[in-house]
Amino acid sequence: MDGVESPTSLVIAAWNLVDPDQQSTVRKMELVFHNVPGNASVTLQRVDDEHGNVLPRYAAMGRPPDRTPVQVEQLNRETAPSAAEHTRLTGGKLELALEPNALVLVKVDR
Repeated sequence: MDGVESPTSLVIAAWNLVDPDQQSTVRKMELVFHNVPGNASVTLQRVDDEHGNVLPRYAAMGRPPDRTPVQVEQLNRETAPSAAEHTRLTGGKLELALEPNALVLVKVDR
């Protein structure tokens, strides 16, 4: 998230953490909010295999132990944080689907 959050925002981290030796699937969750407008504005930022995660890209380049400056720049470019997603609560609820090891930062404006 950018800068300091206003006191009128709620910020929640949702993480589908999976131990390295375990298998997992998508985890669906429903967050229910009280004392906020039922259609409050929500901002989502993700880190998962497709958003901001360097590990899959590093593996795809063969896991070089000594990365060149060009490889480092490529990894940084390909795994830069994605644009925030904007949505709204529906009846005070938000449904999330988290891939294994995905982390989602949820900001709800009150």
